[in-house]
Amino acid sequence: MSALYTEVAKLQVPMLDRIVADTIIATDKFLGQLEIVPNDSIQFEYNQYSTYNGNSGATSSFAAPDGIVTPSSASYTNTIQKLSFALESFNIPDSFQTPQFAAEWGAKSKVIARTLGKAVFNAKSTDTNVNFSGLRQVVSGSVTDTGCTANGSGSMDLQYLDTAIHNIKVGTPNCIVTSLQGLTYLKRAIRTAAATPAMELMQDNYGNKILSYWGIPIYPSEWIGNGLSGVEENTGTSIYVMYNSPLDGVFAWTQWANFILTKGPIPVPYSVANNYTIACGLGLVAASPYAISRVYGITG
Repeated sequence: MSALYTEVAKLQVPMLDRIVADTIIATDKFLGQLEIVPNDSIQFEYNQYSTYNGNSGATSSFAAPDGIVTPSSASYTNTIQKLSFALESFNIPDSFQTPQFAAEWGAKSKVIARTLGKAVFNAKSTDTNVNFSGLRQVVSGSVTDTGCTANGSGSMDLQYLDTAIHNIKVGTPNCIVTSLQGLTYLKRAIRTAAATPAMELMQDNYGNKILSYWGIPIYPSEWIGNGLSGVEENTGTSIYVMYNSPLDGVFAWTQWANFILTKGPIPVPYSVANNYTIACGLGLVAASPYAISRVYGITG
């Protein structure tokens, strides 16, 4: 179960589409945790905040009861994002039975999930037919981006993770994501610093146990540096800390009519086979630079 799964469960969709949605959500652990915002259009308009007032953007000021305050406005970028579609298609002979069809349907659903999971971290809005920037592109070089190797040898130290948590200003951090290598480094750092077995830091997550830090659940993703996506900055891996919220944090969005699209059977010309196509329409928003932070360059 996940945040996204809870939303999808509310939909009255055909059984086949529901199976595809379940598969996509269950395949990528982080993708299934994102809040999802419904939208009536295939475009989503939002304000991406840079600062929250005209000064530093992080604090206000005091004044006497009869004093005055200088008016200031938040600075932001008005953004219109188009829906992005991940698609898979396959042909299957009429002579094949239900098990073969189900296996192919499930396989294509997992490929879509992996495509979306990779894009959530590594996509660029300049990529062909991708209309959002992945989290790595959003946070890289920002005020909430901290280089591990810039502060030491590149070995994981919990002070870096503490810094990343403190960098979240718009809400309480509710999600930590790292690669499998990063998860190994993090477990070792926790054991070393606290002399506490990692298993004792587990918490319930819809009936499953998951590692946590400061009560924040930690999810693995193979699409972060040193995974299948390649390495990140400074040839190391990264740990992301996020405030996932459909109001002013990190969230996904979709037009429910285009969230899961299935087409078929469509006869293949001059053949005894039929064609089937599966698509998922999704967008990604980081509404504020203070909703996501990162420690990068972790090498051990």
